Parts: sequence; C-alpha cells; structure tokens
Amino acid sequence: MHSLSSSLALILKKSTLARTDIFEITEKGEKLLGYEEIIGIIGILSKTIS
Repeated sequence: MHSLSSSLALILKKSTLARTDIFEITEKGEKLLGYEEIIGIIGILSKTIS
C-alpha cells in the first residue's frame, strides 16, 4: 500500500504540474477538477498498477 501511495503521489504531482495553468486561471480549481475525476484517476491507476 505504501508503494501505491508513493506512486500515486508522484503521478498526482506530475498531473498537478500539467494542470497548474488551469488552477491558476481560477481559485475554484478543486471544483474544476472535481472529486469524481480524482476518484476516477485513482481507479484507473490502481487497475494499471495491479
């Protein structure tokens, strides 16, 4: 689980860097990204890793 968390943290960090411009456009970056999308990304990653 720890390695999954570490991998996820790295991938999310890269995704965040790619989306920095989007977050800078609006202060409501969290709503723009959406929790559903985050959960979906985590789901895809966990399937890919396992």
